[in-house]
Amino acid sequence: MRKSSRQQFGQSLSIAVVFICTVVLFLLVGVSVKLTLLFMSSSFDGTHQYILSLNSKSNPSELIVYSPQTKSASLVTIHGGNAQGIDVPVDASANVPYIHSIPKLTQNIFAASDKDNMTILDAIRLFLFVNSLNQDSFHYQEITLPLSAVDREKLFSNLFFDNGLYADNESVAVINATGESGIGSKVAHMLTTIGVNVISVTSSDPQATSILTSSHTQSYTAQRIAKLFRVHPQNTGSAGSLSDSTLTIGKDSLERLQ
Repeated sequence: MRKSSRQQFGQSLSIAVVFICTVVLFLLVGVSVKLTLLFMSSSFDGTHQYILSLNSKSNPSELIVYSPQTKSASLVTIHGGNAQGIDVPVDASANVPYIHSIPKLTQNIFAASDKDNMTILDAIRLFLFVNSLNQDSFHYQEITLPLSAVDREKLFSNLFFDNGLYADNESVAVINATGESGIGSKVAHMLTTIGVNVISVTSSDPQATSILTSSHTQSYTAQRIAKLFRVHPQNTGSAGSLSDSTLTIGKDSLERLQ
């Protein structure tokens, strides 16, 4: 009788151990999948330029340009408009109270309830990057719209220039497929501002979604443009195109561009 009871206890214990191990395994798999998705959706890699738009309903709009390559961060306060008004592409945006301090603004991102295209991993990386800088690495600039073409060129030539895009030296063709005139030129202007080599701007029949085709889908240029326009680069091979990449702007990008 005792032997039978011990056997039953042993079998029950084995089943319990197997069950617990199975649950733990599923939990680990779930956590691994979530972490993988988090890393894949992250837009700040800690190495390349990152432009964050900070919007406040009752105060001036602000942009923070995080530049790991030059180990600096610049805060641009925009009076009379926002990032769209100065044709600067942004990697992400968040609504935070107006503060004229890069470290405090970066810290406040954690508490921002309204964030677009930004993960908690991005916020952590930005916080760590800012805290690695000294006070001399923070730069502050105020802009009042509208800007003349001369003032824009003078202010933006270094402020938003991405050395990584310049080093890539990849050519990009822009096709306006939104059905709205002027969008192609606007996008080309935005990309040129950060250092992309735009070689042509044309129009085509309207289409619903934006598409990026590239012969170098893993290049920094292709990846940066893909994240800016929320698309996945499609490989075209190396022949049949005058440009390294072609960005076709669809109607789904209009809300962020107008």
